[in-house]
Amino acid sequence: MKCCVIMPVGPGHQELAGRAKDSVARAVANGLGAFDEVQVLEMDDSQGTLGRSHARNLAVREAGERGIQWLFFLDADDLMCPGAFVDVAPLLDSHDAIWGAIYVADLQAGQALRREGQVSPIDNLEQVLLNDPYLTLQMGHFVRQEVAAATPFDTEMDTGEDFDYYLRLWKERRCVKIDTPLFLNVRGQHSSGPRSAHGGDWRQAINRVFSAFCRDNDVVASIPCGETSLALRLSNTLDPLQALHASERLHDQAELEEVLRHLPAGARVVDVGGHIGSYALVLALIGQAARLDSFEADAELAQYLDYNLRLNGLDAEHFRAHAVAVGAGRHNPDENEALFGRMELKDYIQPAGTALDSLLPGEHCELLRIDRRGYELAVLRGARQLIASGRPLILVRALNENRPALLDWAQRNAYRVVRSFEYNLSTNYLLAAEA
Repeated sequence: MKCCVIMPVGPGHQELAGRAKDSVARAVANGLGAFDEVQVLEMDDSQGTLGRSHARNLAVREAGERGIQWLFFLDADDLMCPGAFVDVAPLLDSHDAIWGAIYVADLQAGQALRREGQVSPIDNLEQVLLNDPYLTLQMGHFVRQEVAAATPFDTEMDTGEDFDYYLRLWKERRCVKIDTPLFLNVRGQHSSGPRSAHGGDWRQAINRVFSAFCRDNDVVASIPCGETSLALRLSNTLDPLQALHASERLHDQAELEEVLRHLPAGARVVDVGGHIGSYALVLALIGQAARLDSFEADAELAQYLDYNLRLNGLDAEHFRAHAVAVGAGRHNPDENEALFGRMELKDYIQPAGTALDSLLPGEHCELLRIDRRGYELAVLRGARQLIASGRPLILVRALNENRPALLDWAQRNAYRVVRSFEYNLSTNYLLAAEA
């Protein structure tokens, strides 16, 4: 059985590649494990015109033509561990791809340090989806040649192609991460060139990769809630809020319990800032709301919101999702406010959004929830008629800088604070009308 170490050599890595090849030679000398032969296949991309993805794909194809059964992807600035071939030998028959623990080499100090906080070992896709990518997988791994050929790297991506490939592989194939390093990551020697990227670019690309994977693969979390459970299709497991959902937890649990204590059964609920629907589902299924209108400014999230309402058996006539940015509406200042009085110039020039009074004319509600950060006062100004007609409970999240103005609004409109819930950058206020 043959193994081929694939090594793209990008701009600035020509000299480093010799060091990487020496590390492969040391691993071979230490023992081949289950392999009869190990080859090294360098892919020259010193001009940076191919990009890592295309270089790897070409190498995978060439390895197949050579009759290679297993591959190991090694970046030219990294080092293979001496025991890599021996350590994976017991796993080759039962797996299609094998990763190792992440260790970082300090060449000046002559030592390798285990990356703190990493998730290891890993044996399922859920662990990859729910954790910071920086703490799960890196490129150095063994993979069957036919599997790599069937799961090519996306050549349109200059960064983030690693996790795009990993997620597809972990979804379809038998993958594992063992708690033993297979290579050492050497920091600070990244390739340059026209298709290079820095860490911030990688983070942004990874966020898009995880979002696309959730969209294309119908990732659904089941969250226990009282005597029932909520089903939530997730839009991105890297979103901290949705990471909680994916781990079967609700956010703001104490806040939810407080709201449910005050919410009458059969209530009419208006929800501004519905996100993907977790709060709306609790109000509908646990709070037994009879009607609910949930508004979400982000069109894609609004689609998830609607999907999740239907996923949980809520009919579209009484439980509605709207892809609408809610605000004050045009030319709708508070009657007690003036441009150079309580209101600031930014309150006039910021995007106003559509007023709830225009969206729900002549209606009332028992609960108005507002989570549109930075626009909380605008939403209240656009809901004067809705608030006056039913004097509902109001759960409103205020950015820290807007808390004084929110409390001033409550006093002027005869609302008292039932309870407040403080977070790092904001406070949620449960307000009730004065008797």
